Amino acid sequence: MSWLAWGATLAGGAAAFFYLGVPLLVRGSQWLPAQYRLQPLPFDDYIGLQTGTHQQHVNLLRARGFEVVTFLSPTLMVDAAVTLLRHPVRHSLCSVATLSNTQMVLDYVELVRSWDNGAMLVMNNSTVPNPFPEDPARLQCRLPGTPPDQLYDLFDMTERYLTRARGLTVREVPKEQVSEFVARYLQHEAERMTALGYFAAPEQGRRQCTLKGACLMTWQALWPFKGWIEYRHRQAVNQLLALARNSL
Repeated sequence: MSWLAWGATLAGGAAAFFYLGVPLLVRGSQWLPAQYRLQPLPFDDYIGLQTGTHQQHVNLLRARGFEVVTFLSPTLMVDAAVTLLRHPVRHSLCSVATLSNTQMVLDYVELVRSWDNGAMLVMNNSTVPNPFPEDPARLQCRLPGTPPDQLYDLFDMTERYLTRARGLTVREVPKEQVSEFVARYLQHEAERMTALGYFAAPEQGRRQCTLKGACLMTWQALWPFKGWIEYRHRQAVNQLLALARNSL
């Protein structure tokens, strides 16, 4: 066998190990709670759990009229610090989240508009893509690295456009029901992922990741799938933003 053939064989073996071996590691570390129970906490009492970026994001959103509802520190696969906010006039919801483990810290903002027919617009500035497949009832828009105040402007423009263009009625979530609304949102996502086979049925308080889920979530974060998925999402978001701008 030639050196070229040997090289190709070794490269193919390494790729196969990477694409099949990594999901096995992912499968053992990924899980979702069987039931989301969120305990609201006083925001000011947990400043120590918030990064400087987290506090800065909260302040920027407060300047745009949002009010802090509560602070959450849910038990997830990673350490999580989440501040929930609500706009008292526009009735839009927002979460400022900090997710961290031994390897990284991720701060991001996510804005949510809910309509009475169950549809939702979810827009965030996370630099990490959502590993789960999109939900047809929930329009996901990721604008990585966009400053929170600019993100809110784009979100407000888009949700106003969708409300008018589709004849939707805004769902108003009272301040005292925001935590419950978020818990239902997360529970719906966990049950959807279980139905799709990404996670197993609940057992001992957890939904363990399946081999199917580990493979699909891992592969979409690797070349060549990652670039194609991000390109398609970016194109769809840009088209939506263009429609919203042209409607002004």
